Amino acid sequence: LGLNVVTLAFANGECGSENWGAGTTISNVVSIINTLVAAKKKYIISTGGENGVFTCSSDANFLKFIKTYQSAYLIGIDFDIETSQTRAQVDDLVSCTKNAQATYPNLRYSFTVSSFAKSTGGDPFPPLGGQVLNSIKVSGLTNYLINPMTMCYTELSQCVVSGGTCDMGASANQVAKNLHDYYSIPYSK
Repeated sequence: LGLNVVTLAFANGECGSENWGAGTTISNVVSIINTLVAAKKKYIISTGGENGVFTCSSDANFLKFIKTYQSAYLIGIDFDIETSQTRAQVDDLVSCTKNAQATYPNLRYSFTVSSFAKSTGGDPFPPLGGQVLNSIKVSGLTNYLINPMTMCYTELSQCVVSGGTCDMGASANQVAKNLHDYYSIPYSK
C-alpha cells in the first residue's frame, strides 16, 4: 500500500443501513478499514457514485454511518452526487453533514458533482450541482469542499477544446474559475 490516501466507494441507500453493492457487506468494508488502520493509511468513505444514490434523513443515522467507519485514519466523507436525488434528499444530506460537524469537526466533507467547463463562463453545473450548492448556502454549512468532476464530457461544448479534443487540465481550471465567478465560492473550497 504505497498510497497516501485510499477512497472506499461507494456506499448507497439510506445512511445507517447503507449497502456497498456487488456482494460487499459493511463487515467487508470494516475489515478493509482495519487493514488500512494496521498499515497506518488514511482513507475516505465515498457515497453515491454514477449509478448510486446515498440519502440521509436523520442526524442519528448519519452519526451511526460515520461511527461505523470511524478511526483515527478516517479523514473525510465524500458525497458523489450524480443521479436523481430530490431537493429534499440533498437538503437532508447537507443538514445532516452540518450537524455531524459538531461531533466530527476534523473530518473533511466533500461534495463531488458533475460539471461543465464552458470557456464562456457561467454556471459550471447541471441543475443537480446547482441544487447542492444552494442547499449548502441555505444551510449555512461552512466546512466543506466542492469537487467538480471534470471528466466524461460527452460533447465538446462541455469542455475546453484544444486541437479538436477536450483538454482535461484546461477544463479543470475553467470549472474552478467558473465555480468561483458564478457562485462566489473561494478557490480554497
